[in-house]
Amino acid sequence: MTEQCIHWWCDKDWVIAYSTVALTAFTGLLFVFTFLLWRATAQTLKLGREEFISTHRPRLIVRNVVLNRPNTVQPWLAHDWPPTGQFYVENIGETEATIVESHCVWFSTKAGLPMKRPYEGDDGNNRITPGPLQPGTSMTALFDAAHWETAYATTQGLDSYAHWVMGWIEYRDAAGSRYRMAFCRNWDDQAHRFRKVDDPDYEHG
Repeated sequence: MTEQCIHWWCDKDWVIAYSTVALTAFTGLLFVFTFLLWRATAQTLKLGREEFISTHRPRLIVRNVVLNRPNTVQPWLAHDWPPTGQFYVENIGETEATIVESHCVWFSTKAGLPMKRPYEGDDGNNRITPGPLQPGTSMTALFDAAHWETAYATTQGLDSYAHWVMGWIEYRDAAGSRYRMAFCRNWDDQAHRFRKVDDPDYEHG
């Protein structure tokens, strides 16, 4: 090689420019691959989280429905005392539930539970406060008889009325999937407590 280099690979400015372009291209490719890897990792984590939530979903139940007694002298269902009470909503699942909407009614009838549920088509009255409910925790909800008639308190004879507290709760899990459970409890006048109804149209979760 002569002292005066005329070949292109001996041009230092060109070598520097070429190296700069190559380094820029490599850095760009590295950024693209890093971004794609980050996005794939985020998607994998999201899918894993959603799968975990779906297999460890929240589950709400209603328990301990309690009727308030007017006093120790009057019967539990008094003619002049519209019934009121409370119950607990508990999350027996493994992840957080967020209550979106709920509905609860008192229903009295002589004919038993109708084929069409009494609250069918009604908007929620939110007797159960909307909001998050952590696994293993519960909240208190209140109920009353919006339409109470004197005859409803008659509990003797063939024409006696039967009474139920019933409704539904709509909630979502941490991944946004929605669920709806329904509950129905029948007042047992002999035992002075509510009994769970064995009817999947009224009681399901």
